Amino acid sequence: MSGSEHAIAGVATANDTDARARITENGNAIEVVCGTDIKSLRLPVQVVQPTEDPIVLPRTAIRTLRLRAREANNTTSQQENITPWMSESLPSSTELSCASCKVVLVPRGNITQWKDLPSDGWAEMMEFWHCHKPDEHDTYGHQTSQKGYSASSQLNIESGVGLLDATTMLLSPNDVQGLTEYINGDITIQCCSCTADLGCNDIDTHAVRLSKSSILISDRSKTSGPPFNKEKWSACSLLTAMENQGVHRLNVVCRTADAAYLVWIFAPFLLVSSTMSELPQPLSVVKVLWKPATRQEALRNDEKLSGGGSSTGILELTALDFQELVSCLTTAVGLLPANGGTFNGWNVALLPRFTQVDVRSSIA
Repeated sequence: MSGSEHAIAGVATANDTDARARITENGNAIEVVCGTDIKSLRLPVQVVQPTEDPIVLPRTAIRTLRLRAREANNTTSQQENITPWMSESLPSSTELSCASCKVVLVPRGNITQWKDLPSDGWAEMMEFWHCHKPDEHDTYGHQTSQKGYSASSQLNIESGVGLLDATTMLLSPNDVQGLTEYINGDITIQCCSCTADLGCNDIDTHAVRLSKSSILISDRSKTSGPPFNKEKWSACSLLTAMENQGVHRLNVVCRTADAAYLVWIFAPFLLVSSTMSELPQPLSVVKVLWKPATRQEALRNDEKLSGGGSSTGILELTALDFQELVSCLTTAVGLLPANGGTFNGWNVALLPRFTQVDVRSSIA
């Protein structure tokens, strides 16, 4: 596991056996010998080799070794919150399909223009700026009806125009096909073919809100690639809320139920290598601490942190998105050491993040 300055290597072994580690491949890999068992792992970053001799590891269940990382050249670009399928990458020939059964939901040509939605709270920020800007002698046009925005502004949904945020697509019902709906707190929409949950009907705009994690995208006549795993979309949702609200702690609440989670984005960017990973290359992840709560507890926690000088934000999710996030948090422990699943009363999760490679390969 690597942050910006250090790499931490850990291995689970019997604590009654001597274990030694050796840095190999010019600081790019580590080899651990425990009895007759030898394990090698490519490190997420190049490290400074502390000695030519094998390093004796302490006799504990989890043997850890802190190493100094060499200065990286691409740290800033790697730490960006990558959000696939925004307007600049989607042409008018884009087709949307169900990720589960690949039945077409939005035929090619139905959406002729894609637009990115502004960040959450944009109308409130504009309202605040308008109220506090310097006085002008000519006050004509200052009325809300003539500003074009207000805190109660609603989006105008047009047929043929797709609106995008980090994790969802807002579409006119006229442009979408093959959907059915059921009441699940929200009005959840499903694929008519395979009954997979795809999103919800947006009450405020009377539009169809498709979850990006539930669809496939293809351009022209090319075949759709495999869908991204849902953990990456969950990480993207948390990181986007963190950036938009300028906080690392979030009260994640379900829009239609009393359920909530307290989430602390402890480390927005880490590189992790693990023998448990299916991929040979290091993974870009976000380290999240979380604990369940009720909606009332989350709101009380918000007041407590704010009163103590700490900042916390609110992330309100539909029932479908909330359940998906909870599932990702509870299962994202595969890359953690055996004793790394909890920390001071918090549960710990490592969620994989999107990378530039994902963006380049996301549209087939």
